[in-house]
Amino acid sequence: MKSTFLLLLVLLSGAACAQAQNLPVENAKDIAGCWERVDFSDEVKRMMNEIEPWPIRYQWFCFEADGTLSTYFSSEPANLTEAQLRDLLKSLPKTFSYTVLPQSFIKTEALSGRETLHWAAAFLGTSRAFDQKVIEKGTLIMSLFDQKKNKPVYWRYLKRVK
Repeated sequence: MKSTFLLLLVLLSGAACAQAQNLPVENAKDIAGCWERVDFSDEVKRMMNEIEPWPIRYQWFCFEADGTLSTYFSSEPANLTEAQLRDLLKSLPKTFSYTVLPQSFIKTEALSGRETLHWAAAFLGTSRAFDQKVIEKGTLIMSLFDQKKNKPVYWRYLKRVK
């Protein structure tokens, strides 16, 4: 209980500072749809992420209205539309669900019960140049926090697929 309170305190204080620039994720409608992970250079990924739990370079995520989360990973780049991505994903089994929690958290759960993750989340409030590209306003930023290290250890930046 004490460590959970500490985690929330740290994340909320960071979120309060960032709110001037970033916008909270308030409900499932905010993130409904498909997203592609922004592909940063290897050097930047090493600086941003202490861990890499999902090492496949190209990743897509669809947050569905029914609370399911579908994912597609590839070692090759692809320029997929939302319709193409949904067509690819419809043949795959549903393995994750998600819930948007108060204070801009997204909880993802494996339907098998083996993994539950709590992501601090926000939308980028202004476009920014970073890693020789423009990260657009509205990019969904998700981070995993390590309680033992008292810091975020993994960041995921997602741009909406249309």
